[in-house]
Amino acid sequence: MKLQTTFAEEQGGRVLRVSLDGSLDGNTAPQLDTDLSARIRAGMSLLVLDMKNLNYISSAGLRVVFKTSKSLRSLGGKVALANRQPQI
Repeated sequence: MKLQTTFAEEQGGRVLRVSLDGSLDGNTAPQLDTDLSARIRAGMSLLVLDMKNLNYISSAGLRVVFKTSKSLRSLGGKVALANRQPQI
């Protein structure tokens, strides 16, 4: 299954909301990792991963979430997970 991502900056770029739609697995996780790495920067205070339409997440997807959290935390920011579904 595919993963569609929508990126929206808020509060002057200090907050980045990423809406995930589909499946975050071994096939789609590398692209999300690349996309997030390119957008994380110093001064960003919060990354919100909106999982309202995420149907599935594998260990590869979790690895991207934790790696991104660690990277952003080292820059003084945080990651929040919003609208998690019961299967997630």
